[in-house]
Parts: sequence; C-alpha cells; structure tokens
Amino acid sequence: MNTASLLRRFCLALPLLFSCSTPPPPAAPEAAKVTTRDAARLVALGDERTFGPTTPLPSAFDQQLPALSSDGTGFLAVWSDDGARGAGNIRGARMAADGTLVDPVGFAIGEATQYYRVGAPGVVWNGNEHLVVWQRGYFSESGNILVTVESALVSPSGAIRRSALAPRLNLLVPQAVKITMGAHGFLAAWSVGTRIIGLLFDESGTPAAQPIELIAGKSLGEGLTVIFDGTNYLVVGSGQLTTGGSQGIWARRFNASGAPVDAAPFSLSGDVLAARPSAARVGDNVLVAWEDAGSTGGAEWDIQGALVTPGSTAADRFLIADGTAGNGKKQPAIAFDGTHALVAWADEASKQVRAVRVPAAGSGGPGEPITVLDPQGVATEPCVAFSGGSFLVAGTRSLPVGGNDVVAARVSPEGTRVDAAPVTLSVGAPAQMTPRVAWSRDRALMVWSAWNGVALDIHGVRLDANFQPLDGTPFVISGAEGNQDEPDVVSNGEDFLVVWRDDRKDDTGTRRDIYGARVTAEGAVMDAQGIAIAAGDPPVGPPTARQHPRVAVDGYRYVVGWSHDNSEVELAQVSPQGWVSGNVTVAKANNTSSFGLACTLNGLCAVVLPLDYRGFSPLALYRFDSLLTKLNEAPMFVSPLEDHTRAAGLTFDGTQFVAAWISNKKSSPAVLAARFTPVGTVLDGTPVEVATEANASEPQLASDGHAVLMTWEQRTSGSWDVMGRQFDKALVGPPAEALAKRPTDERAPSLAVSAAGAVIAVWELDDPGQGAIRVHASTGRLLSVLGTACGAATDCGSGFCVDGVCCDSACGGGTSDCIACSMAAGAAADGTCGPRAANATCDDGAACTQNDLCQGASCVGAPKTAPSPGPCQVITPVCDPETGDFPTTQAPDGTACDTGECRAGACVPKNDPPDDAEPEESGCGCTTGPGAAGTSFMLLLTLTGILWRRAGHGR
Repeated sequence: MNTASLLRRFCLALPLLFSCSTPPPPAAPEAAKVTTRDAARLVALGDERTFGPTTPLPSAFDQQLPALSSDGTGFLAVWSDDGARGAGNIRGARMAADGTLVDPVGFAIGEATQYYRVGAPGVVWNGNEHLVVWQRGYFSESGNILVTVESALVSPSGAIRRSALAPRLNLLVPQAVKITMGAHGFLAAWSVGTRIIGLLFDESGTPAAQPIELIAGKSLGEGLTVIFDGTNYLVVGSGQLTTGGSQGIWARRFNASGAPVDAAPFSLSGDVLAARPSAARVGDNVLVAWEDAGSTGGAEWDIQGALVTPGSTAADRFLIADGTAGNGKKQPAIAFDGTHALVAWADEASKQVRAVRVPAAGSGGPGEPITVLDPQGVATEPCVAFSGGSFLVAGTRSLPVGGNDVVAARVSPEGTRVDAAPVTLSVGAPAQMTPRVAWSRDRALMVWSAWNGVALDIHGVRLDANFQPLDGTPFVISGAEGNQDEPDVVSNGEDFLVVWRDDRKDDTGTRRDIYGARVTAEGAVMDAQGIAIAAGDPPVGPPTARQHPRVAVDGYRYVVGWSHDNSEVELAQVSPQGWVSGNVTVAKANNTSSFGLACTLNGLCAVVLPLDYRGFSPLALYRFDSLLTKLNEAPMFVSPLEDHTRAAGLTFDGTQFVAAWISNKKSSPAVLAARFTPVGTVLDGTPVEVATEANASEPQLASDGHAVLMTWEQRTSGSWDVMGRQFDKALVGPPAEALAKRPTDERAPSLAVSAAGAVIAVWELDDPGQGAIRVHASTGRLLSVLGTACGAATDCGSGFCVDGVCCDSACGGGTSDCIACSMAAGAAADGTCGPRAANATCDDGAACTQNDLCQGASCVGAPKTAPSPGPCQVITPVCDPETGDFPTTQAPDGTACDTGECRAGACVPKNDPPDDAEPEESGCGCTTGPGAAGTSFMLLLTLTGILWRRAGHGR
C-alpha cells in the first residue's frame, strides 16, 4: 500500500483528533565503509599563477659567449643562457644607440629540447634583419655531439621568425659559431676538433643542404673567425695543421659558392704560438687580431694584429697590446667605425675588458688603451659592434657565487667610454627555483629558492583554503649570507618546518650544511637565523657537502633527512620547540639525490633509497621508531632485486606507505610504484607501472588519506613536462596527464593535498616573458572516489552521488527502490550500483498493490483485495488506481440488516419512526415530538417544587 497516500486520507478524515504534517526525511545513513576501487579525480587545474616580485635583477647562473650585431641605429646582443639545469636557451636583447635597453628582460630566440643543449650563438645584420645562428648538441660522456646548426631572423622591432633547419651533422665537441654576411648570402663556421666546418645560407637565411669543410689539420680548437673581404670569405682559425708544425693562426679564402680560392691555408702569425683570432673589415682590407705568445712560449700573451689585403697571402703584422710583465691580454674582438677599428680584449691583470683604437691602415700604432668593462668580478669574452655613432663593447661578468652575467658599455669614436658604469643585458625577474608546498589544516605554505641579485635565499607565501594569498608579498624565511637552496617543507598540523641546503659557512667551495626554520600558521618566522640541523665538518676527512634535504613529521617531532656527497643518507629530529636531536646514518645510497622519507603519525618513519646490491641497485627500505632507532639493520627491498633504481619518492596514505622511483632497467617502465605496510610487508610484488616514458625524473607523492597523488617530470614532445597522476589505495587510477600546458621546460615539480582535498601543484620553468626561471603554481580539488561519502554529484569524480556515496552510475537514487549504491542502503558494495537484498521492502509506486518486496532489481507488490462491506454499505470490487481505494456507497433504504432495515445508510429497528417525521400536538397545546416528553417532565418537576414552597414546606 502507498503509505503516504493512506496517511494523507487519514489526516483529512480526522482533523480534530490529530495535528498532521509531512513526516521528516529519514536520517542520513552513517558514512559507508570506504571501499575505493577507482582513483580520485582531480578537478582541472586552474590557470598557472606566479608569485613574488618581477623587478628585473641580473640573471642567475651562466650567461656567456655574447655576440653583437648592429643595424645602423642600435644593437642586438645575443648570448647563451645556461639556466639552472644547464640545458640553456639562446637569448637576446636590443639596445638603442643612446644606451637605452629596449628589452629590459630580453627574449628567448632558441630553446633547448630533450637532452639537446643549445649554445655558442653568432649574429650578423643582413640589411633587413639580424640572422642569429647557434648550435644544438647532445651532451654525452664522450663530449658534446653537434646535432645541427639552427638559425632565426630577428627584426629591428624584435619579431622572431625561425629559419629552415640545417642538415644533421653528428660532429663531436663543437666550438662557438662565427658568421659573416657576404655579397649574396652568409657563411657560418665553427671548429670541431681537427676541422673547421662551414655552412652557407642564402639571403633569406635558408641553409644549404650540406656543410663544407673549410680547413683541416692536426688540431683546430682554439677559436676561429670569418669575414667577407669584399670579394671572398676569409676564414681564420688557430691550431696546428700538421704534426710537428707551428701552432698558430691560419687563413684561407672561399668564394660565394664555398669553393676554396687558396689551395691551402696560409699563416698569419708566423712560427709562434698563437690562438683565438678575431677579424673585421677595415676599408679595403681585413684586420685580424689574435693572442700571441711571441717569444715567451705562452708565459705572457700579447695582442698582435695583421692587415690582410684581398688576393694576397701576405700579412703586415704589428703589436696592438703588450702583454708582458704579468699583464697578459686575451680574447681579442674588433669592430670598425669607418676610420678606426676598436680592438677590445680581456686583461688578465686588472680582470677588466680594455680597448684601444687602431687606424684603418694599421700604421702609426694604436692609441692609449681605455677600460671599458670594470664591473665587480672578472670581465671576459668581449665582443664589439659599431652603430649609431658609437661602439658597444659587451662581455661577461663573473658572479661572486658562480656563473656570469652579460654586461656592456659604449665607447665613442674618439676612444672614450660613454657609460659611467656597465649596463647588465642579461636581466630578468628574480629567479625562483625548486618550489615545495605543504598544507596545515586550512592553509598552505609554498616555499622556493629565490635569487636576490647576488645569491639565493628562501622565500615563502601562504595560501588559504580557496588558494588565495594570505601574504601581500612573499616573505623571507632565510636571507643569510651565501646560497640557501633546495628547500623542503612539512606541517605538524599547526606550524611548518622549512629545511634547505645552506653554504653560509662555506669557505672552501665544497662545504654545504642543512638548516631549517619554523614558520607559524600566521606567517611568522620563528628562527630568523635558522636552525643548524646538520652543520660543520666531519671529525675526520675533508669538508662534506650535505644536500637534498627532505622533511616529514612523525606525529610530534619533525624528521629531517639529507644525503652527503659520499652518498650516505642521514636523519635527525627537530622538536616543535626547535631542538635538534639524534643523528643516525641510514645507509649509503647508490645515488646522492635518490631517497624518499615519510612517517606515520604514531612515530614510525621509513626511508627508501637505491642500494648497491649484487651488482644491481634495488630500492631498499629502512624503518625507524620514534627515537630514530633502526628497526631493520638488514635492508628490506621494495623493488625487484634485479632493478636499477634512482630518484625515489615516498608518502604515507594513512594505512600504508607508497613508494615511487625511476627504473633504469631496459625491460621496465621508467616510473614504477609499490606499496608496503608499516611492518615492511611489500604489497605489490610486481610494481605498478606509472609511466612508460623513457626520460623521467623527480617523482613526488602526496596523499589525503583516500587518494595518492604523484607528479614527476618527463620528456614529452621535445621538452620537459610536469606530469601528474591520481591513484586509489590499490594504486589504480586513470592515465597520467600533463599538469602544465606551456611548451617550455617545466622542472622540479611538487604537490600537496589537504585533508579537504584541496590540491596545489608547483614547478619551475624558464619563463621567456620574464627572462628568468620562475615558480608556477596551479590549484584544483580532489573529487571523491567511488564509495566515499558525498553530499552532491559535484563532489564525485564519477558525477553521481547516490545513497550518500559516490556511485559508478545514476543508479536508483534512493532506498525505496530495489537498486542501491551503498551497503547501508542494501547494496553489496559501496560505490557499485546493484540490486538490494531479496525481499527487502520497497515501493513499486502503484496505489493498488500492497506488501511491496524486491525481487531482483524489480519491486513487486501483491494486488489489494476489496474489504468486507459494513452494515448498509455496498463496495465496488475494483481498486481505484489513483487513490488505491475501493469505491463505497450506501445500501438502498429498506434493505434488511441485522437489527432491522437500512435507512440513510444506517441499520434501525423497523418500528422506529423516521428521523424526519412531523411532530404531534398534545391536548394542552404543547408540541410533542422527538425529545418533547423529556422536556415536559422537567417542567412538571419545576412546577411541583414551586407549589411545595408556597405551602410552607420550604423551611
């Protein structure tokens, strides 16, 4: 029977006896048992965001090998930018003739891909655009293999268009590219071991199909230059042509088609040790300058020059700069302004770049040298160009903590320096590297290593549960002297501990310490000077380089791990009050960066690391109690013993540990994962394949107690991409996805997930728009896995919330049908839509059935039967499908019944007068009728009482 319908009819029938209302909904069932079989789904990550200042600073790391060209009104400087990872880019910046830096942070011209590095650019003006040529090489143990020469055209407005690809070359150890413009095209040249190789380009910048050999010899690796003398290309190299021959400067001419004009190279330097030539066209001749050892045999280097006349092999040599008396001159560079050449060089004594004017004829000798580049640090690698009435001299400036910047200054045609101080060309937003992130209840702390213009500091910013910054600007966590980098961060549920590598006390160039600082949830740094977690030299042996710190929390204390340059991994504890205790050695890893650290909240910690074992390097497991006592002296192994592992990551998901690592075994995928229990039992004898991309690194893991999230970096379509994947506790999940959508290299990924499922993923990338490596972050939320509690369909990765749990389909949607998705509602398993138990009560929705029960997935009810009629009732035996009732009418009057006859639906005695009979008149004029006798009797009693009182009986 339809219970709700019956109740409504009952309330209408008895309005004065009951106060009726709609019954309250049944109480929500208790949270169903979680039986996750599908991974959580990550809501699409939002737009990438950056944090921190963007005011340009000198770039971090190596910017080197600058080259210049001029368009008559300004300059284009190009250089090789190695970046944090050493792969590098080709970057450029324009400068106006008045010294204004047109591109404050420069721009990317060529980028590294896969393992192929780019570098050694050359540049020349073709009358409309700058043609930039560089090399792309593969770095291997045998040296850089030159794969190809690439080029791009840069307009005066800064627009870039790529040229056609040059042929693949496969040559070893390439040197810097030099390029010159000819009558109807260009010639680019570079030295490769014993040969100088050239490649012709037409006027549009399209390369020839094949390179040509320009000069071959015994060794030609000490620099080269190319110049057009008005008729032919003059190729000048340094080295030794034959065994036992002079090691000097050699030249050879080639026509516009690349055919040699000279049968063999001819000497410019004579029989002396000479290297690193540079050349410029001065009038009708070519001025060549080089490093010349003269009679000292290389103890002191002069700058010598020679005028080479077209069509002649004779060299008119003369001294440009004297390098005797400990004042060596190296790396000459030349440009011509129409009357004089400016020759610049790196001065070994002053550590500066100096220059001198030389007349076009070369006679009369050079003028007085001037200092052009005198920045803090050593200035080297000069190059020169003339444009808009002044020379521009560019070079590299060594940084105090390593690396170089590209700097430049102008010189007037009269030979005086125009700029009071050198201008840094290789600037960009402050570099940010190796980000890490952790949640503490309703907020996250993101940290990174930040470039301050001189060294690296540790910065941080907090985000709320909706991923909005809680700090107006990032704050400094450590700004100590020297470099602080490679941070990691964890929370104990309230505050955070940030750890990093620190060289504030390094006076040897080899020492690194591990420091940390506590940060409150309100963003206060509790340890302004940092906590020395592992510092100082070992009792015996040389200074040690501690690196790659990791941090976890065991429920009360922080546990910090790090590796040494000798590959040993150590642990220490830091209390919430900042006290450091314990210092135990885990084991000696096969790779100094390859270990993972994670802890439970009841004091158990685990470390996984590659271990040398029987000629392999399987992933070994060591467990520690709350006092850092090693629970297994002998290693336990997570991976197959025949594997070669590296770059391990580890997390604890609330019940088990999950480890991930890179497998170098050729028959295995690149990224593997496996679970093990707190007692060390490995649950996955065959590791789970996470990714099969061959080039992968840096796996990082996180968990919210239900799902496991993993991120790593891998080579995809020619660049390093940050990948992500989600798993359930059985390590089942959807395929990996790229978390970052940019075509540039993304590296050093990390992520964190809160207990509420809020996810923050962070990584670093070389941002071309900001001219620096910057931290990027994206945010999202985990959608609940199948079988977990939900309140709406939007909470679930499947898109279905049924019976209070995330369901694999729309299912029935309630407990009144015969299919369910939670065990509480009668399903066999949480999250799987299926039939409820046999004979479970249900509602088939039909008003004319009763005792509805489940039969399979169907709800079946028994037909209602008509009730027995009451006295003087007639019941129709057909159920009304709208109401579920059987229509009832009155029996006709006069129908016999138990006590008489039916009258108006009631059974009355046959001799009873009808209810509606006329009243009769009595003899006293009173009306009698129904009830009249009772009334007369009462009147009689009243009259009798009055007469009695009058007779005196009332007293």
